[in-house]
Amino acid sequence: MKWITLIGDQEFDFDSIKKISYLNAVPTTDYNELNNRLCYVINNEFVFFEKLINHEDFDDYLSALPFVNPNVIMMIYSSCIIAKKILLQTDFPHNIFVDNDYGIIVPLRTFIEKGLPMEP
Repeated sequence: MKWITLIGDQEFDFDSIKKISYLNAVPTTDYNELNNRLCYVINNEFVFFEKLINHEDFDDYLSALPFVNPNVIMMIYSSCIIAKKILLQTDFPHNIFVDNDYGIIVPLRTFIEKGLPMEP
């Protein structure tokens, strides 16, 4: 599995993630207090959204982002192609930053302009 980190304001949460049309996806589980995870199956590929409760690993750069109380959600996926298609959808939240875990932490629009660099 691969992942990117999505960071947004207080309005970027699982409710905003649930509103996205997922390319005919089948939700396999729903958010609950125990697992903090949404899971979708798209063409036999998995996409998970996992809300991070503990932000300690991100404190160094969260303070530099324009969010007072940021929400951090990991997007874990088995297919870069499917993940990129989701990020490009018009109903995907756009007022977020993306950390690709390879040194790029930029607004989603910039991440798209850079060609969605999800692998080193």
